[in-house]
Amino acid sequence: MNKIRIVSIAALTLFVGTALAHKGMHGPGAKYDVDGSEDLSLAEYEAYLKATNQDVSQAAAKFAQLDKDKNNALSSAEFIAGLPKDSAAKSQ
Repeated sequence: MNKIRIVSIAALTLFVGTALAHKGMHGPGAKYDVDGSEDLSLAEYEAYLKATNQDVSQAAAKFAQLDKDKNNALSSAEFIAGLPKDSAAKSQ
């Protein structure tokens, strides 16, 4: 179990570090960037939540919380910061 945790943390760290090093939408959010803006709008974020069977009722509040630079769009880094903490373990 500890090996899985270590590998999951290492993978997530690598993934986040890569996303922070590049501009544009990367990783799991990329397929929801339908307009190609390299950020996610609220509508695109809601589409992600619906597609992944997550609660959409608080989408606007969660989006505002994740949007650290308050530009009404989620960068790849902002989006990744809001991913469920167990998502790295599920992908292994």
